[in-house]
Amino acid sequence: SEFVEADRYFPSSKLCSSCGSIKKDLKLKDRIYKCSCGLNINRDYNASINLSRYELAI
Repeated sequence: SEFVEADRYFPSSKLCSSCGSIKKDLKLKDRIYKCSCGLNINRDYNASINLSRYELAI
């Protein structure tokens, strides 16, 4: 497996890991990511899912 570094501006925390929409108004104090698609998830866990898929997206 090869190491892939994510772009520093990749919105891993603001990107919904379920539907792919971006929540631009997500604040650092918001610990739960709540999307209009119905996903409610810890923001760090959401970011980790998105980062695990990063290599597939580039």
